[in-house]
Order: sequence, then C-alpha cells, then structure tokens
Amino acid sequence: MTSLFRPREYHRPDNLSEAAQLLSDLGKKAKLIAGGTDLLVNKPPEVECLVDVANLDLNYIRQDKDGIKIGAATTVDLIESSEVLSSGPYVVLSEAASIMATQYL
Repeated sequence: MTSLFRPREYHRPDNLSEAAQLLSDLGKKAKLIAGGTDLLVNKPPEVECLVDVANLDLNYIRQDKDGIKIGAATTVDLIESSEVLSSGPYVVLSEAASIMATQYL
C-alpha cells in the first residue's frame, strides 16, 4: 500500500510574479499544480512543496495583433470548442484537441 502524499509546504500565490519567485526559491522541491490529480498518481520523490496556480486566471485563449495566446492552464475542452481556433491557421489545434480526450460520462 502506498502512502498518501502530504506536502511539507503549500503555497497559493496571488499573482504570476509571486508564483515565479516561489518556484525560483524552492527549486526542484516545488511542483506547480492547478488541479493536481496527476500528482496523486506519480509524485516525483524530490517534491516537498506545492505551488497552486489555479486562481491565477491561466485558463484562456486570446487573439491579438500578434497572434493567439493560450494560457498555461487552458483545458483541452476549451481548445476544442474555442471559436478563435475554429478556422484559419490555428484550426489544427482545435482538431487535435478533439481527439486527445474524451468527454465526461
């Protein structure tokens, strides 16, 4: 029987700068999470601290004059259903997302 992962430290930064500073300070003993379920399955042995970025608004797809910006926590479902990605040169992202994951049952 495997033991439950209990981090020594848990951090929930208020902004990206704070998250970056935490990761810099903590190094390899820190792991970014935005949901963390994969951490329950495969926790690297050096991980002692969690930096939770779920509240930092990283789930987005935006288009501007420079192109498309996709946030680091953007879900596959959002990529698949995004109107921004439904045509033009970025449609391949939407098409790839449609075969990557299944819908919830």
